[in-house]
Amino acid sequence: MLRLLRPLRSIAHRFVGSHAQRDVIDLTLIEAAIRAGARNLAEALAAERLADKPASPLARLFARRIAAMPRPG
Repeated sequence: MLRLLRPLRSIAHRFVGSHAQRDVIDLTLIEAAIRAGARNLAEALAAERLADKPASPLARLFARRIAAMPRPG
């Protein structure tokens, strides 16, 4: 899933109409990164989301879940 979703993020503006629809792609990509164990990618995406939406409970939830993931290496 992660392999399929990741390239869509950079072109989503071409085929989805609203910010909310693009947001669903970003949220799904963060969840896919978490489930795939891709901590570095998940951290980067979640940090970007937190910077854009610092008051978002969902962004904070993602950050907590990622912090609980094992470190790579």
